[in-house]
Amino acid sequence: MKNIICLLVDRLHIGFWGAYGNAEIETPTLDRLAAESFLADRYYVGTTDPVRQCRSWWGGVHALAPSSEPTIMTQLHAAGYRTVLVTDDPEIAYFPEAGDFSDVQLLLTPENTEPCDEIDATHLCGTLATIAATAESLAQSGLPYCLWCHLRGFDAIWDFPLFLREKYRGEDDPQPYAGVTPPFWKCRMQNAECRMTEDSSSDLLSDQMDDDRQAVVSAYAGGVTMFDELLEMLMEPLRSGDWGEETLFLLAGTRGVLFGEYGILGIPPAGAAWGEPLASALVQVPLAIRFPDGLGATVRSDALLQPSDLTRLFYEWLELPWPETLPGTAAPGPNMLDLIREMPHNRRDRLLIVASQPQPESQSGTEWQPGTERGAVTGAPERRAASCLATPSWFLTELDPSVDNPAGPWDGQFALYVKPDDRWDVNNITDRCVEIVGQLVEVRDDLFRRLRTNPAAPAESLPIMLRERYQ
Repeated sequence: MKNIICLLVDRLHIGFWGAYGNAEIETPTLDRLAAESFLADRYYVGTTDPVRQCRSWWGGVHALAPSSEPTIMTQLHAAGYRTVLVTDDPEIAYFPEAGDFSDVQLLLTPENTEPCDEIDATHLCGTLATIAATAESLAQSGLPYCLWCHLRGFDAIWDFPLFLREKYRGEDDPQPYAGVTPPFWKCRMQNAECRMTEDSSSDLLSDQMDDDRQAVVSAYAGGVTMFDELLEMLMEPLRSGDWGEETLFLLAGTRGVLFGEYGILGIPPAGAAWGEPLASALVQVPLAIRFPDGLGATVRSDALLQPSDLTRLFYEWLELPWPETLPGTAAPGPNMLDLIREMPHNRRDRLLIVASQPQPESQSGTEWQPGTERGAVTGAPERRAASCLATPSWFLTELDPSVDNPAGPWDGQFALYVKPDDRWDVNNITDRCVEIVGQLVEVRDDLFRRLRTNPAAPAESLPIMLRERYQ
């Protein structure tokens, strides 16, 4: 009897796992999970809007593709499964497709005004304890189950104790950030003033950015260590078989965090009137899949992956037929089980990520659709969400979607990075690869149109200079 537990955590930065190269932050539970799991090195979120990301997960389509039925939860019901959604995000709980779950548990986020003294008192501890209790109840029901957990994570409340934040503070480092609201600094322009939007009305000079960054990173690292410790309450019963001998466990981020990239430090408040730059640190997130029989343990892949690929994995692993009503994709991904078994498989050569569309400032109370094209809000100025394109060799991100120069120049409108070598988007080579940028913009626009109008239409293979590893 196969079961699935899926844990999605918002603002989980890929660079804070030992398995992804971190050597300073203590994450023994995550490191052991990585050693027991298939690990993806280039898993992208598809969209930075968590709600539309759920649509990709549950519907098996890209966030830009037209809505489709049925969801995987509908299919699991038909196969006799119990399906439960646990979330502390009201937008996820009330998303229409969430109605396909057998049960939805919405957890309230406490209104703490200061950090907790103990880990056991934190919101994250209470949330994971609820997940553990729900998994225990489902396992005892005798029915196969799918437990879907979508947590706001580090986007919700930073109530983790101060002693954890101090753990990663160096001798000459500033005091770690001590607030409970996720911190946010925005540099208004390069080499200009930076403003902290939480707990302060004073302006901070740009030469303070390094200290500000260290203060936030130390606090965030303490939160990751707390999450790692709390995760053990899920891993121990999984390893012992208490929650079923055939239970697959998946852990992934839904967005990362910017720690100074493009002048952004921290996590913008909800409803911000602009979109975050689509840096790799935001859209490339950790993904670990632990199979009950050890399949894929120690295997890692640099294949381009997105949420809809994992929906197909669930269908394949549970041996459910793929619904004929669901479309294919303009940029098909690999057969996940073949990829995990290290067998020959199709490799995706392009992947599109779209931002949550910024809310026009003049329309602060108006509904808008993330990922839509220009003019989505009636009466609002023409705006559209930024997007970025990943290929095996390149990462092209749009810096300013309000600029439209179809023939260039590209500098200032796009940034181009060599992948996978330039992991953190350090060396922008737009001005040195003008021809590459032009071709990638054409590929991006074509893929955008296909996903919006005809996602089943196949796309031509990319030229070798866009597809093969950059030399």
